[in-house]
Amino acid sequence: MLPVLLHVGPLTIYSFGVCLFFGLLFGLYTWWKLGRDEHWEEISLFDAFFLSLLVFFVVGRIGYIALNWADMHVWWRAIGVLSYPGLSYPLGIGGATVFLGFFSHQQGWEVRKTWDGAAVALTMVLVFGAIGALLSGMSVGIPWRWGIVTQVDAVRRFPADVWSVVWAILAYVIVFAVRKNFRFYAWYRRESTVAKDGLAALVFVAFSGLFYGVMGWITVQTVRLGPVPLMSIIGVGLIIIAIVGILLQRGGSGRITNGLLQWKHT
Repeated sequence: MLPVLLHVGPLTIYSFGVCLFFGLLFGLYTWWKLGRDEHWEEISLFDAFFLSLLVFFVVGRIGYIALNWADMHVWWRAIGVLSYPGLSYPLGIGGATVFLGFFSHQQGWEVRKTWDGAAVALTMVLVFGAIGALLSGMSVGIPWRWGIVTQVDAVRRFPADVWSVVWAILAYVIVFAVRKNFRFYAWYRRESTVAKDGLAALVFVAFSGLFYGVMGWITVQTVRLGPVPLMSIIGVGLIIIAIVGILLQRGGSGRITNGLLQWKHT
């Protein structure tokens, strides 16, 4: 574990912050390169990236406050991001996804193609974020006989952050491959002459469900519905959403996305 990379006087540089910085940097480069290949306007590409990032933090923070209001007690803790940090990543990503869909539609970009590119860029960010979490020891694993001793206590615990790194790398490799090769998947294209975009984004949703489903059982979870961790329930829900989305979209016209965009104009 290496939570602090450098500490000189009042200056403290944390490993997670450094990894997150490089993750956002490489994620931005990935997003820009994918958008350039599609001949999307560069200024709009940067606007989409940073505005989606802003929406992610705002919605994620509001979601975290709503889910943990009992721990906040007073309103000034809710706005004290540095003193009382916390984000709801599923809600933040969901909000950013909706915003990016409307933004790309206004720019004349193919919405599902935009989501596919965003999924690749996001997994790149998550790879570096997972490495930073591993160095910081952010996830407290359940007590495990063959685990490792962390800074939390002297108990051997499951290396949950190792799972995060393995998952992030695997998700990036597979989502990138799906976006590149989905047009050749006969099971997805079916009778259509052209495969629809959006498969990579749905695969990312499924992988996110797998991540949360496993993390709910291997980390110390206080929020449960009966014996089942809430995080695992969210994970199963994401997997179901991804599977239903793939079944509806393969060989079809993406009726869900088109319906949302039509609703926006009514």
